[in-house]
Amino acid sequence: MHLNRLEIKNFRVIRRTRIEFTDRLTGIIGPNGAGKSSLVEAVAWALYGNPAARSGKEEIRSAFAGTSGTCEVALEFAIGTDNYRIERRLIGKTDRTEVSLFRSGAIESVGSTETQRHVVSLLGLDWRGFLTSFLARQQELNALADLRPAERREHLAGMLGIRRLDQAIQRAKTDSRVLSSKGDVLQNQADQKEAIVTRTEELQEHIGKIRQLAEMAAGAYTCAREKFRSTEVSYREHQEKQAKCSQIDAQVKAMSTTREHILQRLGNLHEREKQLLEAQQRLAILEPLLVELDVLRETLGDLKAAEQKARHRTELEGQQVVSRRELSKLKTDVSSIQAELDQVEGTIRKIPEDITDQHSTAETALERTREEWVDYQSELKTNRSEASRLRVQIEEIGNIGPDAVCDRCHRPFGDDLPRIREHLNAELKTYVKAGEELMESLEVRQAEGEKLKTRVKELALQAQQNRELLIRRKSLVSRLEE
Repeated sequence: MHLNRLEIKNFRVIRRTRIEFTDRLTGIIGPNGAGKSSLVEAVAWALYGNPAARSGKEEIRSAFAGTSGTCEVALEFAIGTDNYRIERRLIGKTDRTEVSLFRSGAIESVGSTETQRHVVSLLGLDWRGFLTSFLARQQELNALADLRPAERREHLAGMLGIRRLDQAIQRAKTDSRVLSSKGDVLQNQADQKEAIVTRTEELQEHIGKIRQLAEMAAGAYTCAREKFRSTEVSYREHQEKQAKCSQIDAQVKAMSTTREHILQRLGNLHEREKQLLEAQQRLAILEPLLVELDVLRETLGDLKAAEQKARHRTELEGQQVVSRRELSKLKTDVSSIQAELDQVEGTIRKIPEDITDQHSTAETALERTREEWVDYQSELKTNRSEASRLRVQIEEIGNIGPDAVCDRCHRPFGDDLPRIREHLNAELKTYVKAGEELMESLEVRQAEGEKLKTRVKELALQAQQNRELLIRRKSLVSRLEE
């Protein structure tokens, strides 16, 4: 296994970093608390998850990420000719875990359980074996030597790939046993071959007798088939004659029905002729009366037209009176509407035309100020947390002496203790000063926010008033046009 690249975001004390591993030796140096151990632990956490980190999720996520930030580690490594990339994340306030393993750019597995199984299969080690062999901490360098011989042999077998060889040898032994069993079965089958040959000869004689009987049956079948064909021809001729008879009967019935229909129509035509003669006689009597009827119709039409004109004239006179009254009322309404419209126009002119743009600009400025205030608040919270941590460290260092041992490198502080205390005090002063500046920025943003809130409310009222006046003006113009 060869490491190629390590990418870290919000892991323990590391905010963000990226390391490229070359084919040469890579060394990591820095003061206590700089994050050297965190870099190494990030490799184990990316491969095996929380058990390899030896701490809970709340200690893995960096304080820089806040409560909803994402903790992420991506590790690229090579095994033989294959390149792998594993990505592990802690997402959201619930620290939801997402894990993905890629092989040569293609997805290999998704999810903690499946990816864990692939990693163990690739490296031949679980997380305990990985920590006691490839990734031993300073206080764990002798952990492999302290193991029992059987446990040490198991770890070394996984590290060197011997476990895979043992599995291959075991599979080869299993295949050998299976092939041996198959050989015994084939030998038994060879012993039964002579009995099978004897039985085959008896069956061949029996088949010969069956073939003779089959030839005799085939001859009888041919004769029966010829007789059947002759009978079938006679039957078809009989069916054709019967079909012709049925067609002739149907034609006779159809012609009889047609004759009855023709006779019925002839009787109807004679009756129709008698009715026409009677109608001609009545027409000769009614023709003189039709002339008088036309004259009466013309006279009646003239009377109706005169009556309609008189009624229409009366209606027009009534409508004229009503129209004069309505016209007087409309003039009064128009004057009232015009006065109200002039008042609305005057009020609209007093409101700036870009009131909507001003309101949007003020809202944008207010939102930007609110976001800056939230950012400053978050930075102030982080600053106070770091300052508290430094005060605790300074207090702890103040309670120990030069002979105390560092809990990470297990070396006495000695002469470095004053320098460490001085460094922590200087860092604390920096955090305190930054906190004061953040408080001043917060107060400035809060004052700006209050002013912008008042301005947004005023502009919103003016914009609402402008919209209502425009709607009222449109309504008044419509009434005038009507």
